[in-house]
Amino acid sequence: MLAEPGLRERGFGCFEGLRRDEVAQRFPQFASRWHGRDIHFEPEGGESLSRFHERCLATVERLAQAHLQGLDEIGGRVADEPLR
Repeated sequence: MLAEPGLRERGFGCFEGLRRDEVAQRFPQFASRWHGRDIHFEPEGGESLSRFHERCLATVERLAQAHLQGLDEIGGRVADEPLR
């Protein structure tokens, strides 16, 4: 098994390791956006939900394409081969 950096957990930046109540206490100006799951909000040093989604989706698409390409290289196009 290989670790895939593009599928790592979301980066929480300055919120990393904090509980919900700690975020509200330390960063009251951002708490409502964070708790409201604003998809465009990025904590300092972290990533937004939309960036996280884009990163994961791009990685899955790249891996799927590499897998399909690998299948082509080892025995022809699988979808074009008749079942035997």
